[in-house]
Amino acid sequence: MKNNIAIKLILFFAVFGIIVSVYALAHHFELAGGEFCSISDALDCDKVNKSVYSEIFGVPVALLGIIFYVSVFSLALIKFLRPVIDATEDFYQKALFYLSAVGLLFTLYLNFVEAFLIKSFCLVCLMSFLAVIGIFATVFIGSEDN
Repeated sequence: MKNNIAIKLILFFAVFGIIVSVYALAHHFELAGGEFCSISDALDCDKVNKSVYSEIFGVPVALLGIIFYVSVFSLALIKFLRPVIDATEDFYQKALFYLSAVGLLFTLYLNFVEAFLIKSFCLVCLMSFLAVIGIFATVFIGSEDN
């Protein structure tokens, strides 16, 4: 991924994901209201964010999102600041690809949980899903260029 536009897009999606995940974490701990995204029974952030599926081994899913997005941001920033193509270029590209693939799979799992187990969607979670799709698609397309 030699294209600076692709790296900037990844940075954008990562920052967007961090913002959305920080809000979701604040909502999880009741530090922020979710009124704007608790529209109906089918679109209810409160229902999703208070469900048993909102934590994994006691760790809020939103915190895992923050860790994911900060990791993606860090890798992309290193690639942006070190445009020299060398052995580390391949490492950062592969790390971004595998990290974004894991993020996509995890987000698909969470969307399955929302649709079939909780039977309600969270708009904030869907925004995070879009950020993950944007990151994965940009990394995948950038991988094809190499």
